[in-house]
Amino acid sequence: MWTRICTQMVFLVIVVGTVWAQELDLELEWIRLDNGTPMHYVSALEGADHRLYAGTSAGVSFSENGGNTWLPTAFGNGDEVITTLTTDGNTVYVGTWRHGIFRSDDAGETWKSLNDGLRFQDLDGEHFYGEVRRILIVGNALINVMYHGGTYISTDRGETWHDVSEEWYWGDGIYSITAFDGYLWTALSINSMARSPDDGQTWQNLPSSQCDRTNDWAVFQGQLYVAGQKGIGRWSETLQTWEYPMDGLPMDSSEDSNDRLYVYSFAVRGGYLFAGLATHGVYVFDAESETWSAVGLQGLSVYALLSHGDGLYVGTEENGIYRAELPVIPPVSVQPQGKTVTTWARLKQTTHKRD
Repeated sequence: MWTRICTQMVFLVIVVGTVWAQELDLELEWIRLDNGTPMHYVSALEGADHRLYAGTSAGVSFSENGGNTWLPTAFGNGDEVITTLTTDGNTVYVGTWRHGIFRSDDAGETWKSLNDGLRFQDLDGEHFYGEVRRILIVGNALINVMYHGGTYISTDRGETWHDVSEEWYWGDGIYSITAFDGYLWTALSINSMARSPDDGQTWQNLPSSQCDRTNDWAVFQGQLYVAGQKGIGRWSETLQTWEYPMDGLPMDSSEDSNDRLYVYSFAVRGGYLFAGLATHGVYVFDAESETWSAVGLQGLSVYALLSHGDGLYVGTEENGIYRAELPVIPPVSVQPQGKTVTTWARLKQTTHKRD
């Protein structure tokens, strides 16, 4: 039914402007996607096949025509603050601020609460779950990081969760997590970083990142980048430390300034790395010159970035979703770094051992 309605709806697009990044000869024309669907604050964007999903201030919406029109799913009642969104085909996982995790197996038509095994928090007599910072899908396992609310693993699609907060290094204080180069990488709220080569059994402490809390991760030209509240970092395996390629970004060292560098999101497209900033729009990275250039939406806070199909999609705090058509970009050839992807065989065993 939604598909029929979607094809009948008339959509309105507003051309915002064209911005040119001289270093990369990249010209982007931004279009605001607005058909009356309330989605002023867009916190997450994901794509699967021909469908796009957006976590908004009004719930989860979807589009089947490249974002030209959006329709609400059955998720969201105005009381759900969406913090993260992950999709694997028709399966969609949503993390919230206080109500835990939800899953849809039918592309958003129905939703199921997935809170078996998660810890309640208690504040002034009010019970709630911690903020879901990230839901990571690795093989047949889910890893759920809930800031100061625990770190959990599930091997049954979230039906039950195993709490690994005491087993993992700083497991209760993990702010974000990703998988790259055979490791699990974790960022803590105190600027510390760690990685595990064996599914969380042992951890290697890494030098602290000067970027403060990690909001997003990206793998670009074989290296791991972090988007943080104080800038952008890049891990150097050779030097075993963090580098900070931030030339060209709008810098403000004042701690209380509203314009200080705050990077929310990344997207990678061929030879382009895009970053979404608070109040400064979208920037693109030129790896050859190690500099960033503005490519539009300056004055807006970009919470989410998604490269999908032939478009770059942007979710903003103020004005919903924008799209820019991207040129055909050949893939960038990089040399493998020599580590295999974690198999997660041990996770299958440990998650069945209840405390």
